[in-house]
Amino acid sequence: MKNLDFIISDINRRLANLVRLGVICEIDAGSARAKVKFSEIVTDWLPWISCRAGDDIQWWAPVIGEQVVILSPSGELSIGVIIPSIYSSANPANADSTMVHRTTYSDGTIIEYDKEKHKASINCTGDVEVKAKGSIRLESPSILIEGNLTVNGELNAGSVTANGISLAKHVHSGVLNGGGITGVPQ
Repeated sequence: MKNLDFIISDINRRLANLVRLGVICEIDAGSARAKVKFSEIVTDWLPWISCRAGDDIQWWAPVIGEQVVILSPSGELSIGVIIPSIYSSANPANADSTMVHRTTYSDGTIIEYDKEKHKASINCTGDVEVKAKGSIRLESPSILIEGNLTVNGELNAGSVTANGISLAKHVHSGVLNGGGITGVPQ
C-alpha cells in the first residue's frame, strides 16, 4: 500500500508540474537560462524559448519580475522550459488594438507598426544607427528632415532643396543646415 501511495503522490506531483505559472527571479544571460519562482519553489536554471534559434537567431532575454509559463515534459521541472511572457498588473499590455504591433523598451523607446494606418514608427530615446554593406534607398513622395543634416562624403543633388535653395545641377559635399548650405561645390 505504501508503494501505491508513493506512485499516486508522484503522479500528482508530475501532473501539477506539467504547466506552472511563475516569475523570473534570476537570469544567467551568458547561458540563456533563468530561474523561476512559483509559490515558495525556485526552479533550477532553465532555458527560455526564443522565436528563432537556427540559421536565423533572435535574442531577447526575459527580465526579473516577468511573469512566465514553465512547460515541463513528464512533469519534471528540472527539464522544463520557460515560455515568456504573460501580461500582469506589474507589467500590463502596452497596446489595446489587434491592428498594432508594438515593442516598448524600459528606457521609453517604442517601435510600432499600425496595420490599420499602414504606419511604422520608431520613437527612440537615444541615437538610431543604420549600417549597410550595400546602398540604402529611401523612396517616398516626400522626405522631411527636421534638424541639421550632416553629409560626410558626396551629395549628388538632383532635386534637393534646402531652405528654399535648390541644389539642382550641383554636387556638394559638406553640411546642409538650417542656415543654408556649407560645403564646396564640385
